[in-house]
Amino acid sequence: MNRIAVVGGICCDISGKPYTDIIERDSNPSHITVAAGGVGFNIAGNLAKLGRPVTLICAVGDDPLGALLIRSAKEVCVDLISFPAERSGVYLCANDADGDMFLALSDLDCTESVLSPENLSKCLDFLNSCEAVVIDCNISAEAIGYLCENITVPIFADPVSSAKAMRLRPYIGRLAAIKPNLLEARALTGKVEPADCAAAIIGMGAKSCFVSCGADGIYFASEKVCGHAEAKPVDVIATTGAGDAAAAAIIDTLLKTNDVAFAAETASINASKAIGKEL
Repeated sequence: MNRIAVVGGICCDISGKPYTDIIERDSNPSHITVAAGGVGFNIAGNLAKLGRPVTLICAVGDDPLGALLIRSAKEVCVDLISFPAERSGVYLCANDADGDMFLALSDLDCTESVLSPENLSKCLDFLNSCEAVVIDCNISAEAIGYLCENITVPIFADPVSSAKAMRLRPYIGRLAAIKPNLLEARALTGKVEPADCAAAIIGMGAKSCFVSCGADGIYFASEKVCGHAEAKPVDVIATTGAGDAAAAAIIDTLLKTNDVAFAAETASINASKAIGKEL
């Protein structure tokens, strides 16, 4: 299979899950993990699991966290083109006792400042030699605009958050696919229902849209088809990374088959594997 390039965030992912219900403004005994993360890195890692050669273009600091990130990328067979940053990114997530996100804090300023149009222009020939390019919205609006105006291969996008999703809005017509969650889709469209959000994003010019709704599955749409892929029942351990696993499945499946409904189904399966154990 041909190489896919991902342009986006890699960071130290610190995640905690309390043993009992969270008591706000108090210290909660928890199980805490530290690992490489970030939307760009997670999508790239999941693409590698699916057998795709993948390169992540990112920003990494010359610090102990950066060493962890570089080592982690090698371990999951993700090649890096990394630009030096003053410090590496950090994502801090507190889940509730059921494994759902309670609160998350993201510091990926290094990705936004370092992955500038000027630096990305140094990678343009490489990007256009790939089968597809994946953008995560941790990069700046200017960088997104530069890529959408200069990339000649299919572009896939993950909005990352409802605030950063707006960076994509002027360029939605350039996308082969976009995978927002429901909050991000609502921010982009002003609609409420996931099916309406997906239809509105197609109306804005995207070739396909997949709105991930957690336990309510994935609503998908293109110019020719729309529908709903149910979530697979699992014993949830933690939901962090489920959307990135779904995104990778969508990208891989669409490049192989161009079947939007099948891509949503495989995305639902991949997300379920990421969040827990099958019931």
